[in-house]
Amino acid sequence: MITAGIDAGLQDTKIVIFKDNQVLSQVNVTCGSEPTVVVAERGLRQATESGRISLGDIQYAVVTGSGRAAVPFVRGQAGLS
Repeated sequence: MITAGIDAGLQDTKIVIFKDNQVLSQVNVTCGSEPTVVVAERGLRQATESGRISLGDIQYAVVTGSGRAAVPFVRGQAGLS
């Protein structure tokens, strides 16, 4: 299974893509003044290109971090109370 993990922070958004517990790709994108969702989408595109997979190959995604609520396109969110 191909899984994406997104850590949406205030300053940086980190994306890691795994397949069968092995890292295919990872990127770190500085947020700047852009909305968190824009940075997460851009980072996810960069990570898929780097890992030579398509967005459609990702079977599950989870988002963590302070900006997790601003990334609505993921299938799961961790750390919600």
